[in-house]
Amino acid sequence: MKKISCEMCGSSDLIKQDGVFVCENCGMKYSLEDAKKMMIEGTVEVKGTVKIDNSAFVKKYLENARRAYDKEDWEEVEKYYNMVEQNSPNNMEAVFFSSFGKAMLALTDSEYYKREQKFNVLKNSISVINDYYEVTSEDKEDSLRRIAAAIKKMYSIDYVYAVAANSTEVGSQVWQVQLFNNVRDAFLIELKQILKKHNDTNVKEVEEKIIKIAYDFLQESIEKGRQAYVNTHWKELEKYYSIVLQNAPDNMEAIFFSSFGALILSLNDPDYKNIEQKFNILKKSISTLHDCYEITSEDKKTALTQIVSAIAKIQSYFTKYGGGKKDNLPYSENTWGTILFMELKKAFIVELDLMYKKHDDAYLKELKSSMRKFTYGYCYIATAVYGSYDCPQVWTLRRFRDNTLAATWYGRTFIHVYYAISPTLVKYFGHTEWFRKMWRGTLDRMVNELNNEGVPNTPYNDLIW
Repeated sequence: MKKISCEMCGSSDLIKQDGVFVCENCGMKYSLEDAKKMMIEGTVEVKGTVKIDNSAFVKKYLENARRAYDKEDWEEVEKYYNMVEQNSPNNMEAVFFSSFGKAMLALTDSEYYKREQKFNVLKNSISVINDYYEVTSEDKEDSLRRIAAAIKKMYSIDYVYAVAANSTEVGSQVWQVQLFNNVRDAFLIELKQILKKHNDTNVKEVEEKIIKIAYDFLQESIEKGRQAYVNTHWKELEKYYSIVLQNAPDNMEAIFFSSFGALILSLNDPDYKNIEQKFNILKKSISTLHDCYEITSEDKKTALTQIVSAIAKIQSYFTKYGGGKKDNLPYSENTWGTILFMELKKAFIVELDLMYKKHDDAYLKELKSSMRKFTYGYCYIATAVYGSYDCPQVWTLRRFRDNTLAATWYGRTFIHVYYAISPTLVKYFGHTEWFRKMWRGTLDRMVNELNNEGVPNTPYNDLIW
Protein backbone atom coordinates (compact mmCIF):
# COMPACT_ATOMS: atom_id res chain seq x y z
CA MET A 1 0.00 0.00 0.00
CA LYS A 2 1.44 3.39 -0.99
CA LYS A 3 1.44 6.15 1.57
CA ILE A 4 1.92 9.91 1.53
CA SER A 5 4.99 11.39 3.23
CA CYS A 6 5.34 15.12 3.96
CA GLU A 7 8.20 16.65 2.01
CA MET A 8 8.88 19.13 4.80
CA CYS A 9 9.17 16.95 7.88
CA GLY A 10 8.90 13.38 6.57
CA SER A 11 5.82 12.63 8.62
CA SER A 12 3.16 10.34 7.15
CA ASP A 13 0.46 11.78 9.44
CA LEU A 14 -1.52 13.67 6.79
CA ILE A 15 -5.26 14.24 6.85
CA LYS A 16 -7.61 15.47 4.19
CA GLN A 17 -9.26 18.76 5.14
CA ASP A 18 -11.23 21.25 3.04
CA GLY A 19 -10.08 19.61 -0.22
CA VAL A 20 -6.37 19.58 0.64
CA PHE A 21 -4.00 17.33 2.55
CA VAL A 22 -2.61 18.82 5.80
CA CYS A 23 0.45 17.49 7.64
CA GLU A 24 -0.54 17.13 11.29
CA ASN A 25 3.09 17.42 12.35
CA CYS A 26 4.22 20.66 10.69
CA GLY A 27 1.00 22.08 9.21
CA MET A 28 2.15 22.01 5.58
CA LYS A 29 -0.73 21.84 3.07
CA TYR A 30 -0.78 19.94 -0.26
CA SER A 31 -3.21 19.88 -3.18
CA LEU A 32 -4.55 16.55 -4.47
CA GLU A 33 -2.07 16.63 -7.37
CA ASP A 34 0.82 17.32 -5.00
CA ALA A 35 -0.28 14.44 -2.77
CA LYS A 36 -0.25 12.00 -5.69
CA LYS A 37 3.33 12.94 -6.49
CA MET A 38 4.30 12.33 -2.90
CA MET A 39 2.99 8.74 -2.67
CA ILE A 40 5.94 6.46 -1.93
CA GLU A 41 6.56 2.75 -1.84
CA GLY A 42 9.70 0.76 -1.14
CA THR A 43 13.21 2.18 -1.30
CA VAL A 44 14.63 4.52 -3.94
CA GLU A 45 18.38 4.55 -4.42
CA VAL A 46 19.83 7.90 -5.44
CA LYS A 47 23.44 8.43 -6.54
CA GLY A 48 25.30 11.72 -6.68
CA THR A 49 24.30 15.05 -5.17
CA VAL A 50 20.63 15.90 -4.90
CA LYS A 51 19.65 19.54 -4.49
CA ILE A 52 16.19 20.16 -3.09
CA ASP A 53 14.58 23.44 -4.06
CA ASN A 54 12.52 24.41 -1.03
CA SER A 55 12.40 28.14 -1.80
CA ALA A 56 8.63 27.89 -2.20
CA PHE A 57 8.31 26.53 1.33
CA VAL A 58 10.61 29.26 2.70
CA LYS A 59 8.56 31.93 0.96
CA LYS A 60 5.29 30.48 2.28
CA TYR A 61 6.53 30.18 5.86
CA LEU A 62 8.00 33.69 5.77
CA GLU A 63 4.61 35.05 4.75
CA ASN A 64 2.94 33.21 7.63
CA ALA A 65 5.63 34.32 10.07
CA ARG A 66 5.38 37.99 9.08
CA ARG A 67 1.60 37.94 9.38
CA ALA A 68 1.98 36.48 12.87
CA TYR A 69 4.48 39.25 13.74
CA ASP A 70 2.05 41.95 12.59
CA LYS A 71 -0.59 40.41 14.89
CA GLU A 72 1.97 40.06 17.74
CA ASP A 73 1.16 36.35 17.87
CA TRP A 74 4.55 35.42 19.28
CA GLU A 75 3.88 31.69 19.46
CA GLU A 76 3.15 31.60 15.73
CA VAL A 77 6.13 33.86 15.05
CA GLU A 78 8.41 31.36 16.76
CA LYS A 79 6.77 28.40 14.99
CA TYR A 80 6.92 29.68 11.43
CA TYR A 81 10.36 31.24 11.66
CA ASN A 82 11.62 27.92 13.04
CA MET A 83 10.26 26.28 9.87
CA VAL A 84 12.05 28.85 7.74
CA GLU A 85 15.27 28.21 9.65
CA GLN A 86 14.94 24.44 9.10
CA ASN A 87 14.80 24.98 5.34
CA SER A 88 17.21 27.93 5.17
CA PRO A 89 19.65 27.65 8.10
CA ASN A 90 21.58 30.81 7.17
CA ASN A 91 18.52 33.03 6.94
CA MET A 92 19.27 36.03 9.21
CA GLU A 93 15.62 37.02 9.55
CA ALA A 94 14.60 33.52 10.64
CA VAL A 95 17.52 33.10 13.05
CA PHE A 96 16.64 36.37 14.77
CA PHE A 97 12.85 36.13 14.85
CA SER A 98 12.57 32.50 15.95
CA SER A 99 14.41 33.55 19.15
CA PHE A 100 12.65 36.92 19.24
CA GLY A 101 9.26 35.16 19.37
CA LYS A 102 10.39 33.12 22.38
CA ALA A 103 11.70 36.20 24.15
CA MET A 104 8.47 38.14 23.59
CA LEU A 105 6.42 35.21 24.89
CA ALA A 106 8.56 35.24 28.04
CA LEU A 107 7.54 38.86 28.76
CA THR A 108 4.16 37.64 30.02
CA ASP A 109 5.76 35.13 32.39
CA SER A 110 6.76 36.04 35.96
CA GLU A 111 9.53 33.43 35.97
CA TYR A 112 12.17 36.09 35.51
CA TYR A 113 15.24 33.86 35.34
CA LYS A 114 13.65 31.88 32.51
CA ARG A 115 12.91 35.17 30.76
CA GLU A 116 16.52 36.19 31.14
CA GLN A 117 17.57 32.88 29.59
CA LYS A 118 15.32 33.49 26.57
CA PHE A 119 16.81 36.96 26.08
CA ASN A 120 20.31 35.52 26.32
CA VAL A 121 19.39 33.03 23.57
CA LEU A 122 18.15 35.96 21.46
CA LYS A 123 21.38 37.87 22.07
CA ASN A 124 23.42 34.79 21.07
CA SER A 125 21.36 34.33 17.90
CA ILE A 126 22.21 37.91 16.92
CA SER A 127 25.92 37.14 17.26
CA VAL A 128 25.87 35.02 14.04
CA ILE A 129 24.30 37.70 11.82
CA ASN A 130 27.66 39.03 10.66
CA ASP A 131 28.71 35.53 9.51
CA TYR A 132 25.38 34.73 7.86
CA TYR A 133 25.43 38.04 6.00
CA GLU A 134 28.24 36.57 3.87
CA VAL A 135 26.37 33.42 2.79
CA THR A 136 22.62 34.05 2.94
CA SER A 137 20.58 34.35 -0.24
CA GLU A 138 17.82 36.49 1.31
CA ASP A 139 17.33 40.22 0.77
CA LYS A 140 19.96 41.21 3.34
CA GLU A 141 19.10 44.88 3.74
CA ASP A 142 15.40 44.10 4.06
CA SER A 143 16.13 41.55 6.80
CA LEU A 144 18.33 43.99 8.71
CA ARG A 145 15.61 46.66 8.51
CA ARG A 146 13.02 44.21 9.84
CA ILE A 147 15.29 43.32 12.75
CA ALA A 148 15.88 47.01 13.53
CA ALA A 149 12.12 47.69 13.48
CA ALA A 150 11.53 44.76 15.84
CA ILE A 151 14.12 46.06 18.30
CA LYS A 152 12.43 49.46 18.29
CA LYS A 153 9.03 47.82 18.82
CA MET A 154 10.42 45.69 21.64
CA TYR A 155 10.68 48.72 23.98
CA SER A 156 6.94 49.44 23.63
CA ILE A 157 5.65 45.92 24.30
CA ASP A 158 3.92 45.37 27.65
CA TYR A 159 5.55 42.99 30.09
CA VAL A 160 5.09 41.56 33.57
CA TYR A 161 7.41 43.01 36.21
CA ALA A 162 7.85 42.82 39.98
CA VAL A 163 6.22 45.93 41.46
CA ALA A 164 7.81 45.56 44.89
CA ALA A 165 11.33 45.02 43.56
CA ASN A 166 14.07 47.59 44.09
CA SER A 167 14.94 49.50 40.95
CA THR A 168 17.73 47.19 39.76
CA GLU A 169 16.56 43.83 41.16
CA VAL A 170 15.74 40.88 38.94
CA GLY A 171 12.18 41.32 37.69
CA SER A 172 12.17 45.13 37.98
CA GLN A 173 11.45 47.46 35.08
CA VAL A 174 15.05 48.67 35.09
CA TRP A 175 16.25 45.06 34.88
CA GLN A 176 13.91 44.42 31.94
CA VAL A 177 15.13 47.49 30.07
CA GLN A 178 18.68 46.20 30.49
CA LEU A 179 17.64 42.98 28.72
CA PHE A 180 16.25 45.09 25.88
CA ASN A 181 19.45 47.14 25.76
CA ASN A 182 21.58 43.98 25.56
CA VAL A 183 19.67 42.91 22.44
CA ARG A 184 19.98 46.35 20.88
CA ASP A 185 23.72 46.60 21.61
CA ALA A 186 24.41 43.09 20.31
CA PHE A 187 22.76 43.98 16.98
CA LEU A 188 24.72 47.23 16.78
CA ILE A 189 27.97 45.25 17.17
CA GLU A 190 27.00 42.99 14.27
CA LEU A 191 26.17 45.98 12.06
CA LYS A 192 29.56 47.54 12.78
CA GLN A 193 31.29 44.28 11.87
CA ILE A 194 29.35 44.06 8.60
CA LEU A 195 30.27 47.67 7.78
CA LYS A 196 33.97 46.88 8.23
CA LYS A 197 33.73 44.44 5.30
CA HIS A 198 30.98 46.08 3.26
CA ASN A 199 30.75 49.85 3.00
CA ASP A 200 27.03 49.55 2.25
CA THR A 201 24.92 52.70 2.62
CA ASN A 202 21.83 50.61 3.39
CA VAL A 203 23.57 48.89 6.30
CA LYS A 204 24.85 52.28 7.49
CA GLU A 205 21.27 53.54 7.42
CA VAL A 206 20.15 50.63 9.63
CA GLU A 207 23.01 51.34 12.05
CA GLU A 208 21.93 54.99 12.30
CA LYS A 209 18.36 53.87 13.06
CA ILE A 210 19.57 51.71 15.95
CA ILE A 211 21.68 54.57 17.31
CA LYS A 212 18.64 56.87 17.06
CA ILE A 213 16.51 54.31 18.92
CA ALA A 214 19.05 54.43 21.77
CA TYR A 215 19.22 58.24 21.74
CA ASP A 216 15.44 58.72 21.66
CA PHE A 217 14.95 56.24 24.47
CA LEU A 218 17.61 58.03 26.53
CA GLN A 219 15.98 61.44 26.06
CA GLU A 220 12.54 60.05 26.84
CA SER A 221 13.85 58.51 30.08
CA ILE A 222 15.51 61.81 31.11
CA GLU A 223 12.28 63.74 30.52
CA LYS A 224 10.30 61.19 32.52
CA GLY A 225 12.86 61.42 35.32
CA ARG A 226 12.59 65.20 35.41
CA GLN A 227 8.82 65.04 35.44
CA ALA A 228 8.96 62.57 38.33
CA TYR A 229 11.15 65.05 40.24
CA VAL A 230 8.66 67.88 39.64
CA ASN A 231 5.80 65.63 40.80
CA THR A 232 7.86 64.26 43.75
CA HIS A 233 7.33 60.69 42.54
CA TRP A 234 10.57 59.36 43.99
CA LYS A 235 10.27 55.72 42.95
CA GLU A 236 9.66 56.81 39.35
CA LEU A 237 12.59 59.24 39.64
CA GLU A 238 14.94 56.50 40.78
CA LYS A 239 13.65 54.12 38.08
CA TYR A 240 14.00 56.44 35.10
CA TYR A 241 17.38 57.82 36.08
CA SER A 242 18.63 54.26 36.65
CA ILE A 243 17.50 53.50 33.10
CA VAL A 244 19.38 56.58 31.86
CA LEU A 245 22.52 55.31 33.60
CA GLN A 246 22.27 52.01 31.72
CA ASN A 247 22.38 53.91 28.44
CA ALA A 248 24.74 56.73 29.46
CA PRO A 249 26.97 55.72 32.42
CA ASP A 250 28.72 59.13 32.48
CA ASN A 251 25.50 61.19 32.62
CA MET A 252 25.94 63.47 35.66
CA GLU A 253 22.24 64.15 36.10
CA ALA A 254 21.43 60.43 36.18
CA ILE A 255 24.36 59.59 38.48
CA PHE A 256 23.08 62.09 41.04
CA PHE A 257 19.32 61.61 40.79
CA SER A 258 19.25 57.80 40.73
CA SER A 259 20.94 57.86 44.16
CA PHE A 260 18.97 60.94 45.25
CA GLY A 261 15.67 59.13 44.62
CA ALA A 262 16.83 56.12 46.63
CA LEU A 263 17.78 58.41 49.54
CA ILE A 264 14.43 60.23 49.64
CA LEU A 265 12.59 56.88 49.50
CA SER A 266 14.55 55.71 52.54
CA LEU A 267 13.76 58.72 54.76
CA ASN A 268 10.75 57.11 56.48
CA ASP A 269 12.88 54.15 57.59
CA PRO A 270 12.98 54.11 61.43
CA ASP A 271 16.57 52.85 61.34
CA TYR A 272 18.69 55.94 60.69
CA LYS A 273 21.68 53.76 59.69
CA ASN A 274 19.83 52.60 56.57
CA ILE A 275 19.25 56.23 55.65
CA GLU A 276 22.90 57.08 56.22
CA GLN A 277 23.87 54.19 53.94
CA LYS A 278 21.79 55.70 51.12
CA PHE A 279 23.21 59.10 51.96
CA ASN A 280 26.78 57.78 51.64
CA ILE A 281 25.94 56.25 48.27
CA LEU A 282 24.67 59.64 47.09
CA LYS A 283 27.76 61.36 48.46
CA LYS A 284 29.98 58.86 46.66
CA SER A 285 28.07 59.41 43.41
CA ILE A 286 28.68 63.17 43.77
CA SER A 287 32.43 62.50 44.05
CA THR A 288 32.48 61.18 40.45
CA LEU A 289 30.91 64.26 38.86
CA HIS A 290 34.11 66.13 38.01
CA ASP A 291 35.41 63.10 36.08
CA CYS A 292 32.12 62.69 34.23
CA TYR A 293 32.14 66.41 33.41
CA GLU A 294 35.09 65.75 31.07
CA ILE A 295 33.36 63.09 28.97
CA THR A 296 29.59 63.46 29.24
CA SER A 297 27.64 64.57 26.17
CA GLU A 298 24.71 66.00 28.14
CA ASP A 299 23.93 69.70 28.59
CA LYS A 300 26.31 70.21 31.52
CA LYS A 301 24.90 73.53 32.71
CA THR A 302 21.35 72.14 32.82
CA ALA A 303 22.48 69.01 34.67
CA LEU A 304 24.45 70.88 37.31
CA THR A 305 21.67 73.44 37.79
CA GLN A 306 19.22 70.57 38.38
CA ILE A 307 21.56 69.10 40.99
CA VAL A 308 21.96 72.45 42.78
CA SER A 309 18.19 72.80 42.93
CA ALA A 310 17.79 69.33 44.46
CA ILE A 311 20.52 69.82 47.07
CA ALA A 312 18.96 73.15 48.09
CA LYS A 313 15.71 71.34 48.89
CA ILE A 314 17.07 68.21 50.50
CA GLN A 315 16.79 69.36 54.12
CA SER A 316 13.13 70.23 53.62
CA TYR A 317 12.66 66.68 52.30
CA PHE A 318 14.18 65.34 55.52
CA THR A 319 11.47 67.20 57.42
CA LYS A 320 8.66 66.29 55.01
CA TYR A 321 9.41 62.59 54.53
CA GLY A 322 11.35 61.83 57.71
CA GLY A 323 8.44 59.93 59.25
CA GLY A 324 9.08 60.84 62.87
CA LYS A 325 11.63 59.69 65.43
CA LYS A 326 14.49 57.43 64.37
CA ASP A 327 15.55 54.52 66.53
CA ASN A 328 18.70 55.18 68.60
CA LEU A 329 19.53 58.37 66.72
CA PRO A 330 22.38 60.07 68.66
CA TYR A 331 21.18 63.59 67.72
CA SER A 332 17.89 65.37 67.36
CA GLU A 333 16.33 64.75 63.94
CA ASN A 334 16.90 68.39 63.06
CA THR A 335 20.61 68.36 63.94
CA TRP A 336 21.17 65.05 62.19
CA GLY A 337 19.42 66.26 59.03
CA THR A 338 21.47 69.46 59.06
CA ILE A 339 24.75 67.54 59.33
CA LEU A 340 23.93 65.28 56.38
CA PHE A 341 22.64 68.24 54.41
CA MET A 342 25.88 70.19 54.85
CA GLU A 343 28.07 67.20 54.01
CA LEU A 344 26.31 66.85 50.68
CA LYS A 345 26.74 70.52 49.94
CA LYS A 346 30.43 70.46 50.78
CA ALA A 347 30.95 67.37 48.59
CA PHE A 348 29.27 69.09 45.66
CA ILE A 349 31.25 72.32 46.13
CA VAL A 350 34.46 70.25 45.99
CA GLU A 351 33.35 68.86 42.63
CA LEU A 352 32.49 72.33 41.31
CA ASP A 353 35.94 73.58 42.38
CA LEU A 354 37.62 70.72 40.49
CA MET A 355 35.56 71.46 37.39
CA TYR A 356 36.31 75.18 37.60
CA LYS A 357 40.08 74.59 37.84
CA LYS A 358 40.02 72.97 34.39
CA HIS A 359 37.19 74.94 32.82
CA ASP A 360 36.92 78.65 33.48
CA ASP A 361 33.19 78.66 32.68
CA ALA A 362 31.14 81.56 34.04
CA TYR A 363 28.20 79.35 34.99
CA LEU A 364 30.45 77.14 37.15
CA LYS A 365 31.51 80.23 39.09
CA GLU A 366 27.85 81.25 39.52
CA LEU A 367 26.90 77.77 40.75
CA LYS A 368 29.77 77.78 43.26
CA SER A 369 28.61 81.18 44.53
CA SER A 370 25.01 79.96 44.84
CA MET A 371 26.07 76.86 46.75
CA ARG A 372 28.20 78.85 49.18
CA LYS A 373 25.40 81.32 49.83
CA PHE A 374 23.15 78.65 51.22
CA THR A 375 25.99 76.59 52.65
CA TYR A 376 26.98 79.17 55.22
CA GLY A 377 23.60 79.35 56.85
CA TYR A 378 23.65 76.88 59.71
CA CYS A 379 24.50 77.36 63.37
CA TYR A 380 25.75 73.82 63.90
CA ILE A 381 26.80 73.96 67.52
CA ALA A 382 23.76 75.99 68.59
CA THR A 383 21.45 73.62 66.72
CA ALA A 384 23.09 70.62 68.43
CA VAL A 385 22.82 72.27 71.87
CA TYR A 386 19.24 73.50 71.59
CA GLY A 387 17.96 70.62 69.45
CA SER A 388 16.48 72.72 66.65
CA TYR A 389 17.49 75.23 64.00
CA ASP A 390 14.19 77.04 64.56
CA CYS A 391 13.96 78.01 68.22
CA PRO A 392 14.23 81.41 70.02
CA GLN A 393 17.88 81.01 71.02
CA VAL A 394 19.05 80.03 67.52
CA TRP A 395 16.91 82.77 65.90
CA THR A 396 18.81 85.28 68.07
CA LEU A 397 22.22 83.85 67.13
CA ARG A 398 21.35 83.77 63.41
CA ARG A 399 20.43 87.45 63.52
CA PHE A 400 23.76 88.23 65.23
CA ARG A 401 25.63 86.31 62.55
CA ASP A 402 23.88 88.02 59.60
CA ASN A 403 23.59 91.57 60.96
CA THR A 404 26.77 91.94 63.01
CA LEU A 405 29.46 89.38 62.14
CA ALA A 406 28.79 89.40 58.40
CA ALA A 407 29.13 93.20 58.31
CA THR A 408 32.93 93.13 58.70
CA TRP A 409 35.74 91.28 56.91
CA TYR A 410 37.05 89.72 60.13
CA GLY A 411 33.49 88.69 61.08
CA ARG A 412 33.05 86.99 57.73
CA THR A 413 36.43 85.28 58.17
CA PHE A 414 35.29 83.94 61.55
CA ILE A 415 32.06 82.63 59.96
CA HIS A 416 33.99 80.81 57.21
CA VAL A 417 36.36 79.22 59.74
CA TYR A 418 33.42 78.29 61.98
CA TYR A 419 31.59 76.56 59.15
CA ALA A 420 34.73 74.71 58.11
CA ILE A 421 35.24 73.25 61.60
CA SER A 422 31.89 73.01 63.39
CA PRO A 423 30.19 70.36 61.17
CA THR A 424 32.96 67.87 62.01
CA LEU A 425 32.77 68.69 65.74
CA VAL A 426 29.00 68.23 65.78
CA LYS A 427 29.14 65.04 63.72
CA TYR A 428 31.44 63.29 66.17
CA PHE A 429 30.54 64.94 69.50
CA GLY A 430 27.18 66.69 69.04
CA HIS A 431 25.23 63.70 70.38
CA THR A 432 27.18 63.58 73.65
CA GLU A 433 25.93 65.10 76.89
CA TRP A 434 29.31 66.61 77.82
CA PHE A 435 29.48 68.49 74.50
CA ARG A 436 26.05 70.05 75.00
CA LYS A 437 26.81 70.95 78.64
CA MET A 438 30.13 72.51 77.67
CA TRP A 439 28.49 74.85 75.16
CA ARG A 440 25.12 75.42 76.82
CA GLY A 441 26.26 77.88 79.49
CA THR A 442 28.33 79.97 77.06
CA LEU A 443 25.54 80.15 74.49
CA ASP A 444 22.86 80.94 77.09
CA ARG A 445 24.89 83.91 78.36
CA MET A 446 25.52 85.13 74.84
CA VAL A 447 21.85 84.86 73.87
CA ASN A 448 20.77 86.75 77.04
CA GLU A 449 23.24 89.57 76.32
CA LEU A 450 22.06 89.84 72.71
CA ASN A 451 18.40 89.89 73.77
CA ASN A 452 19.19 92.61 76.34
CA GLU A 453 20.86 94.62 73.56
CA GLY A 454 17.66 94.41 71.53
CA VAL A 455 18.33 91.45 69.23
CA PRO A 456 14.92 89.72 68.78
CA ASN A 457 14.30 86.01 69.46
CA THR A 458 11.37 85.75 67.05
CA PRO A 459 11.16 83.57 63.87
CA TYR A 460 13.80 84.55 61.34
CA ASN A 461 14.75 83.88 57.69
CA ASP A 462 18.49 83.84 56.96
CA LEU A 463 20.03 86.53 54.80
CA ILE A 464 21.95 85.71 51.64
CA TRP A 465 25.44 87.20 52.01
